Amino acid sequence: MIMAGIALVFNLGLNVFFIPRYEHIGAAAVTTLTELLLLCLSILFAPRNLLPGKSLWVAVKVLLACCAMGTAIWLL
Repeated sequence: MIMAGIALVFNLGLNVFFIPRYEHIGAAAVTTLTELLLLCLSILFAPRNLLPGKSLWVAVKVLLACCAMGTAIWLL
């Protein structure tokens, strides 16, 4: 409930600002930022024993693989 409330305020606040200026592009950007906020809040609110140090290393490897694939797709 707390995360949903934070996301609601964040999403509505940014939509009021961005949609009149950037229309559908602004709405898409705000939706993406809201999902990123929810990801960060999920990590923040997760119990510490569920986030061991090895998970961070796996996340770094996934991020590097995503960057490599994104670069390959961009070049194609």
